[in-house]
Amino acid sequence: MADRRCKKNIIDDDIGKKRRNWAILQDQVVNIDVGRWYFDEKLIYYNVYEKEMKKATKTLKKYLAEFSFDLENFLEGELNRYYLEYRQSHPKSL
Repeated sequence: MADRRCKKNIIDDDIGKKRRNWAILQDQVVNIDVGRWYFDEKLIYYNVYEKEMKKATKTLKKYLAEFSFDLENFLEGELNRYYLEYRQSHPKSL
């Protein structure tokens, strides 16, 4: 979900605020609080995208590190795949 949001140049300024704004609806993860989302054209740059993705997954990575080594590794692999795909098709930095 974070990848799709970032590819639409949308920043979530609520991340890391100890809120639980996620739900599952028909096998899809959805955000139920978009109050702090805003458009930012800088997300076209790989370094901005990577920073936002790391911010978006920080809490999940911390949880998985504590409870599931296999899922933590899976998440890391998926993030690396997203980073590689984005890096190949977008400018590196501002």
